[in-house]
Amino acid sequence: MTGYTYYFPIAVHQLSSGQLPWSTAAVGPREPVIILVTDGWARVIYNGVERELERHTILCCNASSSLEWVAEKAFKAIVAEYRALTLDGMPPAASGLPEKPVKGSSDAFIQMGRQLELAWANRQEEPLEPQRIFLKLLTALLEQYKQAGDGVDVPWLANIIDLLHRRFREEWSRDALSANAKVSAEHLSRVFRKKTGMTYTAYLNLMRVREAQLLILKGHGLNLNEIARHVGYRDGYYLSKKFKALLNLSPANYRNKPRRIVASTYNYTEMLIGLGIEPVLGAYSAWSSHRNPGHRSEEGMRELCWSEGIGSYKTLERLQPDIILVTDDIKEDRQLYRYAAVEAIPMTKLPWREQFRRVAEIAGKLEAAEKIIKGYDRMAAESNAKLDTYHVVRGTAAVWEIYADSAYVFHCGFGRGTPILYDDLGFLVPQELVDRGITNKGCLSFPVMEVPDIDCDYLFITMAHDSLSFRQLLQSKAWSRLTAVRRGNVHILNDFGRFYGIDPKSIERQLESLMDCFLP
Repeated sequence: MTGYTYYFPIAVHQLSSGQLPWSTAAVGPREPVIILVTDGWARVIYNGVERELERHTILCCNASSSLEWVAEKAFKAIVAEYRALTLDGMPPAASGLPEKPVKGSSDAFIQMGRQLELAWANRQEEPLEPQRIFLKLLTALLEQYKQAGDGVDVPWLANIIDLLHRRFREEWSRDALSANAKVSAEHLSRVFRKKTGMTYTAYLNLMRVREAQLLILKGHGLNLNEIARHVGYRDGYYLSKKFKALLNLSPANYRNKPRRIVASTYNYTEMLIGLGIEPVLGAYSAWSSHRNPGHRSEEGMRELCWSEGIGSYKTLERLQPDIILVTDDIKEDRQLYRYAAVEAIPMTKLPWREQFRRVAEIAGKLEAAEKIIKGYDRMAAESNAKLDTYHVVRGTAAVWEIYADSAYVFHCGFGRGTPILYDDLGFLVPQELVDRGITNKGCLSFPVMEVPDIDCDYLFITMAHDSLSFRQLLQSKAWSRLTAVRRGNVHILNDFGRFYGIDPKSIERQLESLMDCFLP
């Protein structure tokens, strides 16, 4: 059939204890995969964002996805690798599966996964059975996603919503949108309202008011007329009217109210707390001194649950936040804009100081943030002076995390103390890593036994599994030939909690640990 995409399984695996079922030559699978968690817990970094996987969680990865395993406990999952093909040579259509963890609604998905695993094992006897069960699983996942998300399952409607998100400053008539969608104006209005619960003009106003909220919170000194023109309105009076209709507050009163912030990452939660602000809903890391699982404020749970994505939409509706701090990938969740303004920060692209300033700007604490940054800069300057006193040569340095079957080396966008080493203390990135593109990618993956391929003067291991491969690495001849090994400059710190964060307190603690390595 011309233009039709066929999906079929090519392998079904058991996954446990961080053992990747695909090649470890790159971070992530080579084929699209569906991971159904059947037991235990794991922490992963998926497309640059930390996620938690637990029983009933489903993670769908594309071949281009970046997936790094960080930690696990009694973790078990069923993994189905699949392939998408067309018969006419055209690119396959996207599966439509969500590229974020989705919590399964029942044991039905695990049951289907186990049926698929059994059918795959017996495929010689019943070759069509794996395909039948896989398509059943795929259909059920798509149906659940539609029910949990925007309900947008009409391709042209998804494009129109994306258009309104990207180009909300422009004037859009119903005729212009229907021409873009290649449907009649009446059909566009009817389907848009049915699927989103609002008219397209109400949706456009929502996008404009959300942008106005950001500009007001950031306090760039714009007056109301300037903000209005920036978001697509003709004057401040009209903006004020739409603003009050949505938020029941005038822009002036909104500017002066206490700010209710949701932090979707561990780092942004810690940054806010460092500024004296507790988010109304936040992601708290397992190693955070501020974490209090099960803690309830007067308004309910304050800890965001990663296995359900950004958290319950009902929780967001109840808490009525002003703004949700997210990373670039989470901003694509269009549902969030119904509940608050959304500020997306490119976590792996911006230096930690700039991310901290962005968070502080939203919180109205920019002056306090600058004071904290200056305090850290003094610490860094004093540390450099000590290194000079002890004649520590700033050679090449590499920071690794080593797991059962893979090793990961990092650059500044992924933290792990690298912003301190490279930006503040003046150590150099090994040329081999530069040649392999680490400055753009931020993280590279290697088989454990290939760690010695990256020679350096200083080698830091911030996380190491006590695995057979790690023990073999330490006993290998290639390891003994490393410059850092020969000079006694290998430091196995094995403290993931200390080295993961990029908030100022974590950065300060990392600097202290690194200085302990350099000084006698």
